[in-house]
Amino acid sequence: MKGWVTLCFSGLVLSLVFGLFWASTSVWGADSNDPKRIFSSAIAVWHLADVRDSAGDDSGLTPQGDVRLGIDLKGADREASLKRGGDGKVAELRGGWLDAGQGHHQELNIAGEQFTALIRMRALTPMAWDTRGYFTKGGGHDRLVFNFFTYDFGAGPENMRLGCEIGVEGKSGLAAQVTVPLAQIGPTDWHDILARYDGRQLVLFIDGVPVDRKAVTGRLRQGNKEPLAIGAGGPGDDPFPGLVDHAALWNRSLSDEEIVTLCGGKKEVEHHRKRFATASAGRLPSTQDLVESYRTLIKKFQNDPHRPRYHFLHLEAGDAMPGDANGAIFWKGRYHLFYIFQRQEATSKQTLHCWGHASSVDLLHWEHHPVALDVAAKDPDRSIFSGNAFVTKEGGP
Repeated sequence: MKGWVTLCFSGLVLSLVFGLFWASTSVWGADSNDPKRIFSSAIAVWHLADVRDSAGDDSGLTPQGDVRLGIDLKGADREASLKRGGDGKVAELRGGWLDAGQGHHQELNIAGEQFTALIRMRALTPMAWDTRGYFTKGGGHDRLVFNFFTYDFGAGPENMRLGCEIGVEGKSGLAAQVTVPLAQIGPTDWHDILARYDGRQLVLFIDGVPVDRKAVTGRLRQGNKEPLAIGAGGPGDDPFPGLVDHAALWNRSLSDEEIVTLCGGKKEVEHHRKRFATASAGRLPSTQDLVESYRTLIKKFQNDPHRPRYHFLHLEAGDAMPGDANGAIFWKGRYHLFYIFQRQEATSKQTLHCWGHASSVDLLHWEHHPVALDVAAKDPDRSIFSGNAFVTKEGGP
């Protein structure tokens, strides 16, 4: 009898273990072709028929400004939404954005070394993609957890890039940034924009296609008190004028198969893969192309009779593509000005942000000096921004 009871108990345990295994694989593995199953494992999902969160605790949204929820999509747009687990309804942002705060019981403050974030959106005109955030737990480079954004990196609006950046514990500034040229993916198309961090690298997916990746390690940055924002980079940022189908956040790294499912399936993803490759090969400038264009611009600008003559001009700095001015000081009879500029690393071809240096005795005539702050070959911080630099050069700034 005792042996029979032991056998029954063992069978019960095995059944329970198998049942748990089946349940877990039904969410993470076998049902990776079911978008609703994948959404059910998220921390939060906003389908934007209304302000409610349809996954887990209800981390509801607060509209800020002119936002219209629950607008019905029609035809192929509606079918595409439903195919991805959406509800065929969108939010139209007309100068407003959506504020999720910190979420129910602070659930939007993700901890750990994994996360996935997804937003499906469409710009109504190419000009809608200005420098701004779109899906963000931000507050500046030294505070952000993640930020979906567009920026032209000093290369002009026609070279606008769409990307995601993250911050990790123990590291100031950005830990990693991944981007893609907007011209490559189509500025007025619907896009499934997804970022995945698995504790080893950050990968940017557009419409299911991995378009950029950067190696990075560490726990996601904690203590961020900024609200999670949809349609803007947060309070004070210019909102995005366009449509948002849905947005979602996971505290785990989605599989490639799950990402393909959320982006319309294998056939659609393969279509986009070929389209992006054709666009990239056919008409997008490389970093070297941008530098050459910049040299041409410099020569044209220097010969312009209407060029300002009484202020320091970034264009006088040479081949570098400049950014913010920083650290203006007066020291030992000279005015010193520092400025961020971009250079391309010779081996990895990665674009780095460094600090240039110029000085003047009269603020009219400027002398350019060697690079003040540069990125070392093995430095884990691949760029030096305004918030993480301090100039202390022996004998002068």
